[in-house]
Amino acid sequence: MRLFSVIFIAGAVSALTVEDQDELFNKGKVSAEEIGMILEANGLVQPDDNPLQVAETILNGDEWSSLVVKEDGQFRHMEGSILKENLAYLLSAASSYPVPDDFGRQGEVTESSDDTTEAATTEAAAAVTESAPTATEAPGATDATEAVTETTTTTTTTTTTTTTTTTTTQDPADFEKSGTVETIFEDIAKSAHMMHWSPIQKALYIADIWGQKFIRLAPIEEVTTTPAPTTTTTTTEAATTQPPAATTQPPAATTQPPAAEVATTQTPEEATETGAPESRQAVTEAATEAATEAVTEAVTNAATNAATVATTEAAIIVTTEQPKETTTMLVLGNEDWDLREEMVPWKYLYDDNTRQKQTEQEFSTIMPVQDTRTDIEAEEYFNVMLGVGEFQVLTNFSLADADARKELTEKDLRDMEVLQPNKKSKKFMVGTGAWVDPNGRMIIGKYDIRPFDNHESSEDLCLYDNTLWCDTYQLKNVQTPCPGGFAFTNGKMFVADTIMREIEVFNYRITRGIASGQIDTITLDDLGLAEDLEPRGLVADENGHLWFAATNSESGSVVEVNPETKKVISNIDIGEGDIIDIAFGGDDFEYLFVLTKTGIKRVVDIGVNGAFVPDFIMKE
Repeated sequence: MRLFSVIFIAGAVSALTVEDQDELFNKGKVSAEEIGMILEANGLVQPDDNPLQVAETILNGDEWSSLVVKEDGQFRHMEGSILKENLAYLLSAASSYPVPDDFGRQGEVTESSDDTTEAATTEAAAAVTESAPTATEAPGATDATEAVTETTTTTTTTTTTTTTTTTTTQDPADFEKSGTVETIFEDIAKSAHMMHWSPIQKALYIADIWGQKFIRLAPIEEVTTTPAPTTTTTTTEAATTQPPAATTQPPAATTQPPAAEVATTQTPEEATETGAPESRQAVTEAATEAATEAVTEAVTNAATNAATVATTEAAIIVTTEQPKETTTMLVLGNEDWDLREEMVPWKYLYDDNTRQKQTEQEFSTIMPVQDTRTDIEAEEYFNVMLGVGEFQVLTNFSLADADARKELTEKDLRDMEVLQPNKKSKKFMVGTGAWVDPNGRMIIGKYDIRPFDNHESSEDLCLYDNTLWCDTYQLKNVQTPCPGGFAFTNGKMFVADTIMREIEVFNYRITRGIASGQIDTITLDDLGLAEDLEPRGLVADENGHLWFAATNSESGSVVEVNPETKKVISNIDIGEGDIIDIAFGGDDFEYLFVLTKTGIKRVVDIGVNGAFVPDFIMKE
């Protein structure tokens, strides 16, 4: 099998330079003619072939449909970055031109030399000779050719059988999922608008758009750490249990023979002078026996005392354990969840001259922040961004007990960072929710709140590219009346359009955060869902499947879809309607949280984890 790299072959026949080719990779639209030049530069276009025709033939194939832009089934252009990412695949296809019927399927490509071909022909002929001996008698090449033809036909039949077997094997990711729906809180909000699970802070953040408050909901973890025993208790128990100090060490008289025995026990010279041998021996044996008994008793007492002390100290540690008390005042939550609310006095966001002209503002956006800036003071770090009307407010959610329900003051706002809009929004426009891509860029926008039958589009979406600057250029191709969710997987961006009842698909360059033109659409009608249901919320799981809520005012469920086959895999009933948003969460994104208009639920034991979604990562 030929292997190709993204480094172009030296000495190419085309005048296209490496610099020219790099420029093509940076273009938003690369034509078939330019791609043909790349193929020619790599020596993959035969002298009698037209480079343009070779490029168009390859890129018109079905396997390129999700990567290129076509009109009437014919290739028109593709992004330079996508071309670069799939260059090896393109070069491999060009090396096999004209394209075989089964191009695009994985398989082993064998390039045989003349010698190999001849050997294979001879082997095939030999096989036929064994089954039909009369064929070998003919001297001509006709019989040999027939033998090869028969062998080839048999091989084709075998390949067809293998393909059929592979088709019938179901991908485990396409197995239907189920789960248990739990209610965490009811009446937590007046009119919930969005939520986001923070993998850093281990908490859910919720925006109550018309209730004008922001909510933080975090699970209370069980305490497993055992504290050390108190010094006072240990000292008292030790004094009571241990034997007196005199018994912990044997007295000097015990370790050595008593004075009387010393006097009785004589040296050999003294014994010789004062008594008979029998008397000297008896005295010596008695002294030795007494000394041995004394030493044995001392050792035994010491070992016993040491064991007693060790046992007593071990018992003290066990009996003096104290359970750790939680410091959380359950003002709003319960024994399982810490619940906090924060309100922003919107009127203080305006200066004195315009404050009186303003009306109530919606609380539409909340996004936890991973602040990685290094050029600021400690007090300038923030952990959440709040959307209030036209403003974005960087602040901190206080975890102090007294701040379980907190309304910020004008003085508080002076210590925060307030981002003013680039331009004044049109009337009747309110903020969407907020979403982040896999690189931590944040996306927000505005949409028309009026319930028209036909909506043309929302305002331009705003992308915060890891900075506090709103850029509308990178998502300029995404025009949707009412975005109800964003999800990212396999180099694509999926947008749930609530009003149009569809999921729109765009190519997405994750390295730069740029969405190209729309390449596909998945409608709720195509999925066989009832016509009164609309999509709300959109997330991806670890298999690249999409999950969204299909809901109306009376009922709702969460639906899993394979975006490649556009088939519904799972449909889990939530038990009520007015679903607003969904989000995977938990330590491993193992739970699926479901936000209704007023409450929060959780689906457990689904059988799949969600794809990792970061917080808004702020670098500068």
